[in-house]
Amino acid sequence: MPLLDEYKDDGVWLRRWQLVAGRPRCLQDAVALDHPEANAIRARNDRVRDALWIVRAYEAAQRLITTVEAGDPLAETMAVPVMVKAVRPNPAHARYLDALDLLTATADEPPELVEVDGMGEVPNPARLAWLAAHDVVAAGEPPETVTVLVDGTEEQPNPAWATYQEALALVADADDSTRALALLRATGEPPAELLDDGQPNPDQVAWDAALDLMEAINAGE
Repeated sequence: MPLLDEYKDDGVWLRRWQLVAGRPRCLQDAVALDHPEANAIRARNDRVRDALWIVRAYEAAQRLITTVEAGDPLAETMAVPVMVKAVRPNPAHARYLDALDLLTATADEPPELVEVDGMGEVPNPARLAWLAAHDVVAAGEPPETVTVLVDGTEEQPNPAWATYQEALALVADADDSTRALALLRATGEPPAELLDDGQPNPDQVAWDAALDLMEAINAGE
């Protein structure tokens, strides 16, 4: 839920928010809008909201890192289906060679008509083929190959890898206050002051340091 400064209840009032164990809590309710400290309260509320936004992003980054590192390693790039250029034999050049062979084998133009038993004279199919071949050769030799688009793949940056790297950077660059709030939010309850062997509990030391940092946020330090 968003932390709202103002609310309506038989008038408009102001809330004062603070952080308790890393979580927001309304410290003071029903503050008049013309209260002498109203602007200071709004400024403190803004600091609390900013700190919460940052720590939630930090926690989300931690969760993402945990999920990624529990599975198979992410590839930095991925193969994406794309249309790519490819060089292929030119069918027109093959037809040109066939036509050239036909004209070489038949130097003279065949007669227009041929005699067919029972049918008399009919158009000569060899002449039609020869004329077609003549037109192909007359048009000139086409290129032996052509460039066409075919299905292929291309290596592109993996969005999941980029998101993982951003999460790593966010966690690595987090300041002490953000880490403190995350510790308090994750732990919930203060650790025991002493270990089973009677030695000071380092978790308790970290907890106390986190509390100090949280109070500095509340105080605007």
